[in-house]
Amino acid sequence: MKIAMITLSILIISCANQSKQSAQTKPKNVILMIGDGMGPQQISLLYYFSQYSKLNVIAPDDFAFQKFNDKGSSAISATEPYDKMVVDSACSATQLAIGEASRSEMIGLDKSGNPKKTILNKAQARGMKVGLVSDTRITHATPASFASAVANRWQESEIAAQMLQTSPDLMYSGGLNQFIPQGEKKNISGIKVTSRRNDNKNLLELAKKKYHIIHKKDELDLETDKKVLGLFTNSGMPDAIWQSKNKDNKERSIPNLLEMTQSAVNYLDKKSDQGFFLMVEGGQIDWAGHRNDAGTMLHELIHFNQTLNWLLDWIEKNPDTLLVVTADHETGAFGIGYNVHNLPEPVTLKGSAFGKRKFRPNFNYGDFKVLDQMYLQKKSFHTLWSEFSSLDKKEQTPEKMKKKIEDSTEFKITLETAKKVLRSKKNKYKNDWHYNLKGDTLPRVDESEAYYYDAPNIRTALIGRTINEQQNVIWGTGGHTATPVTVFAIGGGDYHKKFSGYLNHRTVGKLMQEYLGL
Repeated sequence: MKIAMITLSILIISCANQSKQSAQTKPKNVILMIGDGMGPQQISLLYYFSQYSKLNVIAPDDFAFQKFNDKGSSAISATEPYDKMVVDSACSATQLAIGEASRSEMIGLDKSGNPKKTILNKAQARGMKVGLVSDTRITHATPASFASAVANRWQESEIAAQMLQTSPDLMYSGGLNQFIPQGEKKNISGIKVTSRRNDNKNLLELAKKKYHIIHKKDELDLETDKKVLGLFTNSGMPDAIWQSKNKDNKERSIPNLLEMTQSAVNYLDKKSDQGFFLMVEGGQIDWAGHRNDAGTMLHELIHFNQTLNWLLDWIEKNPDTLLVVTADHETGAFGIGYNVHNLPEPVTLKGSAFGKRKFRPNFNYGDFKVLDQMYLQKKSFHTLWSEFSSLDKKEQTPEKMKKKIEDSTEFKITLETAKKVLRSKKNKYKNDWHYNLKGDTLPRVDESEAYYYDAPNIRTALIGRTINEQQNVIWGTGGHTATPVTVFAIGGGDYHKKFSGYLNHRTVGKLMQEYLGL
């Protein structure tokens, strides 16, 4: 009898201790932040700007990636698909989402083409709250890969329908045009929406059954017991130059990446007692890379950096949250390089090694003032070309192009250089099934032409080439490269230390699921 009583007492004390520990243990969260197209060289552009700019946009200590040095971990990660070297956003995001190999342009499928449960699906099934934020559009490849499963990334009408069926607790992005029936045009909360659906489904009406739907920045913090769907633009959201210029504009109704992220984290944290999973995408780093637009890309990186800094501050107060920051691939084969444009003049140095000899390097190694000139770009090349191509045909002259480039950037160009932007040639890659290559002509590219395939983006790349030498910038493609990307991790106790060495994105995906016990 005495042994039984002692055993019972031990059990009671043990249960009480377990209950106390359970009450003290915070739920685990994972925040995955993806800089689409953000290779190591893109991060280096942000680093140089943060350290050497005279515009006081970023203080040197606010370069967010250096904050992983003391308390976080870093790694290099390969991004290759199952059977190729170079990855697209759909496959790369899918591999992060499922922790397995996938193939090019697949969404949410394994290498055999079978739908797989993503980290979002698994977290949701376990009772966690889940969310997706992107500054592109919600049906674009990266957010789509976490909440849908289709054969090809361009099946955006089906992706939108599946994402509503998956029903994340929160979705913020652009892309209203996939949520109204085919052929419809309407004004929704001041947004001019033209449907891109291929059927007559009205997903916006269907969404109202589950979601509180918002379309404006000022609605981000509304209290609601429902899930939240924020669709803020017809298609893609505005680029970061627009966001920078309009940051303090009281009339601005479109949120930026930081504002969407703050709202998402606060909402999910408040609503969940089982933890949450959130994917945040800075997707227009990639779009600027495809367009070979270094000035716009710098603005995109700055906005990404601001958002990352806010998340790092939040992690300090919520250490059981694991934050993983990476890219899906590098875009543009971007680099900052030395060249023979504007060679340096000789200068006198006082060092004993020089004596009467002048210091005169053989190349232009890139003056830091170029960084400020990049930042002062007034509009993206995409906007510049859209404005130019909307002019009456007789006004689309080299003279007009020269003026637009000089009015929009800090650089001067020659008329002969401007003429090169407007040249075209026969499309030797013409292919009727390929949406980029159906036309009889393409803009003329004199080298690496097989790496430039999308007509509007070729024009923007050609605009970039008019000033690249003056920027000390080099681009190699209008697409992606196989450059391995960086992975930064922090929080989650010591678990972040597993993100070290040379990884691949399938492993990164598995590690995030492992942390949540999925």
